[in-house]
Amino acid sequence: MSHQDQGSVSWPLCHHLREVVDLELAASVATAGEEVVEFTYKVFIEQIIGVGAAVIGDMSSRPYWGLYELDFVFSTLVVGSILNFSLMYLLAPTAAAAGVGRQSLLAKLFSEQTLKAWGAPGGHMFERGYPFTARLTNLAYKGLVFALVGFSAGIVGTLMSNTLLAIRKQLDPKFESQNKPPNVLLNAGTWATHMGLSSNLRYQLINGLDMVVQPAVPAGVFKLLTSLLRTGNNLLGGVSFVTLAKLFGVQSSAGDAIKTQVKAEHVAVEKAQERADKLPTSPNLHDTDKRKAVKR
Repeated sequence: MSHQDQGSVSWPLCHHLREVVDLELAASVATAGEEVVEFTYKVFIEQIIGVGAAVIGDMSSRPYWGLYELDFVFSTLVVGSILNFSLMYLLAPTAAAAGVGRQSLLAKLFSEQTLKAWGAPGGHMFERGYPFTARLTNLAYKGLVFALVGFSAGIVGTLMSNTLLAIRKQLDPKFESQNKPPNVLLNAGTWATHMGLSSNLRYQLINGLDMVVQPAVPAGVFKLLTSLLRTGNNLLGGVSFVTLAKLFGVQSSAGDAIKTQVKAEHVAVEKAQERADKLPTSPNLHDTDKRKAVKR
């Protein structure tokens, strides 16, 4: 076969291969586009609704809806906003073609490719096709990553809220905070525990439910369900953080003292009322006078 004949055969083959590659690339781009759209919607839910729901959950678990703990609520708002932004940014979908070897250390830490290189699910622990030990690897690794983000955001957010309160006190010497500012490291440690345990478990469960529900219902229904689910998740997250903060003694407040005092006063009044009810009823003056008259 002459060189010219070889060229006439190879050209259609090359053209066909190019078409196949183009089709595969278009399909991957379309899939990635769909994932980005879905991810963008989840970002909206987490950032707009999520932070608000977390703050409401935080306030609802404090005495008198956080009326005496607004500085702690503000700290939660600051740290929660930093956390949501950080996780959404770091967990954003990226091109897998970049490869693990060429990524920075921070990118490798949050990359799905790192877990996949260990034979574990890259996203959440309930992804199909993995053994139980691989799922546990995902759970432990995500917990470590979430705890690291929680500790970092806790330090930044607590420093910011404490600094803003200090500035307010400088501007208004008459201002007196009702609560002692939380210790930065202890508060950050509480956030790390909260993120590594509570947030990690809820993240796994929600994504597992998404995997099951999304193919079974229309897109509009799924968006409604995932919105409600994530709102409830953030409410629960706010409650769980306050529970841990109170448990660790990081956020002792005037609200707790006032609630304890009111409860003690209420108990004292109830006991006094019970003692009064047990006393014998004394006769009235009119009956006493009548008995005296009869004796006469």
